[in-house]
Amino acid sequence: MKGFYRGIGVLSGGTLVGQLVLVGTAPILTRLYDVDAFGIFAVVTSVAMLVGLVASLRYELALPVVHDDREAASLLVLTLVLGAASGIAFTTFAWFGGHVFGDSLGGQDRAVWQVLTPAMVAFYAFSIILEYWSLRRRNIGINAIMRVVFVGGQVIVQVGCGLLGMGAEGLILGLLAGHVARVIGFSIWTDAWPTLRTHCPKPENVRKVARSYWRYPVFAAPANLLLEIVQLVPVGLVGVVYDARMAGFFGLAQRILEAPIRLLSHSTSLMFLREAADLPARDVMVLFRAVVIRFTLLGSLGLLPVALFGPPIFAVVFGEPWRESGHVAQLLLPFQLMRFVAGAVGNALTLHQRNDLQCVTAGLGVVASMASFALGWWMDLSAHTTITTFAIGNACAYGLQLLAAWWVLRAAVGTEQSARTNDSQIAHGPTD
Repeated sequence: MKGFYRGIGVLSGGTLVGQLVLVGTAPILTRLYDVDAFGIFAVVTSVAMLVGLVASLRYELALPVVHDDREAASLLVLTLVLGAASGIAFTTFAWFGGHVFGDSLGGQDRAVWQVLTPAMVAFYAFSIILEYWSLRRRNIGINAIMRVVFVGGQVIVQVGCGLLGMGAEGLILGLLAGHVARVIGFSIWTDAWPTLRTHCPKPENVRKVARSYWRYPVFAAPANLLLEIVQLVPVGLVGVVYDARMAGFFGLAQRILEAPIRLLSHSTSLMFLREAADLPARDVMVLFRAVVIRFTLLGSLGLLPVALFGPPIFAVVFGEPWRESGHVAQLLLPFQLMRFVAGAVGNALTLHQRNDLQCVTAGLGVVASMASFALGWWMDLSAHTTITTFAIGNACAYGLQLLAAWWVLRAAVGTEQSARTNDSQIAHGPTD
């Protein structure tokens, strides 16, 4: 247990430094770029991250739990090939259909969709793969450093482009630079490429691991895609149903509320998957309960200032034009709190390859999201009403995901106890 929390501390430390840099430079960026630029940036980022996350069909989730290096090398090749193929496919689509996105954003330069977005998809996908490989090797310190490198590269380019008078392209270039720096760093400081040279995976071995871990593309990839749709697509829906300005307010509110998720929840989720793979079911359940209780208390206390003083905080920190983002942040609190807690233990379902349940709960979240914005458009509801409906619906969906994870872990504990009882009876023979 100490090693688990130590790993979280190291990962969170790197994320904390990165988040301090982001928060520290946010007031500068909000004065270098207008609200519309942030709205376009939020939409572009949501598309790129949505595609990049599932580019390797989530096979990389198996890397931390595979114990054989030869098998892991074959799995690494599989993820890289799939990531490259997805990048090429998205680039082809962007070149022939990028005008659809550009026209929907008021004639935005097509180069954003045909060049910058495909590049972001590819580098984001490769950075995820190498992050999970590093986690497999327990290179927790490297993972933490790469989070700082990512944010550093991002803000340096964004501030520089802003000073040059660039619009949304500057924000996008900065994020792309962060992903490129992260891929380069992982390539230098992990043994991913030396391992591939040592084992030289053959095509038949790659096909074998693809069949062995079929549950990841069949269940984990759709589940993660649906979860990301819930998180990334709404900012685009806000822009479509309302306008780019409101999308900018929504995007900034999300960015600030996600800080604790990036700081602790994601780090805990990675460590949970790595540590739970080597623990008996009873200990995994104990770990699950401890994380849920602590994150509920921590999230509630951390979000309390926004709940009480959101608008004035945003006005002081980011400038008076951004006061509305404080109102939006208050409306999103139920959703972000449940996401913070459920995200920390979400890999409990991945551990037991029960991402089918994650698919169901995430699907309910997507339905709630689409229904909220469809209702807002059809009934001409205010943006605040639509966002409130969206937040409540998705808070319920994440609550169901928590219940599903608890149910799966409880079943695993029962199976383990039953197996021990049977083994004991076999060892000692029947009793009268």
